[in-house]
Amino acid sequence: MLRSQNCEIVVAVTTFRRARQLAEGLPRIVEQASASAHDVAVVVVDNDNEPSARAFVTELSTDVHYIHEPRPGVSAARNAALDAASEARALIYVDDDTVPGPGWLDAMIDAWARDRPAAVSGSTVFTFDSDADARYARGWGEFEPSRRPTGASCDSAASRNLLLDVGFLRAHDLRFDEHLGLIGGEDTLLTRQVTAAGGSILWCDEACVTEAVPASRVTRPWLLRRAFRSGGSWAYAVIRTAKSGPRRTRAQLLRRAVPIMVVRSTAAALAVAMQRRVAARRAWRDVVSQAGVLAICLGARGMREYGRGR
Repeated sequence: MLRSQNCEIVVAVTTFRRARQLAEGLPRIVEQASASAHDVAVVVVDNDNEPSARAFVTELSTDVHYIHEPRPGVSAARNAALDAASEARALIYVDDDTVPGPGWLDAMIDAWARDRPAAVSGSTVFTFDSDADARYARGWGEFEPSRRPTGASCDSAASRNLLLDVGFLRAHDLRFDEHLGLIGGEDTLLTRQVTAAGGSILWCDEACVTEAVPASRVTRPWLLRRAFRSGGSWAYAVIRTAKSGPRRTRAQLLRRAVPIMVVRSTAAALAVAMQRRVAARRAWRDVVSQAGVLAICLGARGMREYGRGR
């Protein structure tokens, strides 16, 4: 629990061995928290085996609360933040590689205070090392800016820029699934559980963050792994939250996935023959995404996304 137990809003930054990225985004979060008319506390949850981020955080500001959560997996880190914010009204999650834009914090809080949804999802703009990387990634249909009208409803949301109503989570006994900590998709599952419990997730386009995409993620193998994992994460969340039950939902997803794979494989082959590279890439991405759905429906546990070195 935070030393400031009566704070209204908690901003939690989960981090794992990303000192350079944390140094770019965290000072801006602290600046906006200090300038806000709301009572805001900032928390950094360090998910490293050793408390490697402690020195940077404590030197940055005495107003930042540092939590060391050595249990592996992003879900454990997110749940540690949730425990720390147990007395707050709302908890905002951002990743350590995101940088908030001007007015981000108050826009997010005001959207929640105005309509009191169970969650608010903010927008994200991705940046790249080069224009060539941006064109290549977006040619696969990945890392497009996530923008939509403010107030739009969402079925699920990513935790890179997400506000959660703490009271709603507590009332419905919702936490991040720690079995997904090293696989990913824990945010997709939790936010679909929010909507399944009757909560609403509203979009706030003005609450914008920037995320830098390194060149190592702008490769065919990485983008296809991402598509496979994303498809599997979506399917897992749908199965876990479907009212019709897991067995029937798996069968429905299987009946949907197989024809899509056939159609999109054909489209990919035609696009290759016609030398339409972008169309071919997007078709192959769809095929691999549905393969991820298929894998989950057939009993796979998902692809491990987050490595843990010693």
